[in-house]
Amino acid sequence: MKRPLLRVLLTAAVLCAACERNLGLPELPEEGGVVGRVTYSAPGTTQRRPAVRAVVSLFGSANQVETNAGGTFSLPGVEKPELLHIRFDSDSDGVIDKERLVDLSGYGVGPRRRVDLGELQLGDYASVRGRILLADVLNTTGHSGSTFFVPEGPYQALTAGDGAFLLPNLPEGPLTF
Repeated sequence: MKRPLLRVLLTAAVLCAACERNLGLPELPEEGGVVGRVTYSAPGTTQRRPAVRAVVSLFGSANQVETNAGGTFSLPGVEKPELLHIRFDSDSDGVIDKERLVDLSGYGVGPRRRVDLGELQLGDYASVRGRILLADVLNTTGHSGSTFFVPEGPYQALTAGDGAFLLPNLPEGPLTF
């Protein structure tokens, strides 16, 4: 009679130990960060491919990571809304040919928050072409030397004699001129 009772008590003890639950709150991350997946469209198709080894960084910062074989990344140290800068060499020739700026202000980034940005698709470069005319120059020449630039980055062009400029290789995303 003692043996079945002992067997029942041991079984109950094992089951209780296996069902232990931690009802405490999960630990908050030590620092904020963003995660996501970077993709691009292969030429001639609409199929998205993972951007393997794309560089993801905070714009103007040394804080950067590379995407993995699935195109995913986890960038720590993002404590406030900033610009996320993504660069990718899609044909492995050593030259960046796809780039994007992502404004993080609409994603709820903050201290000790881990934010999933979802899928971020890279596009081709854009160009801005225009003409800057000086008000005090009445003829069609003499407009050279004006600088047209993007304050957020290293993008700038000088005007020609007729005021024409071309600003090539701009990344996808919001820019202020």
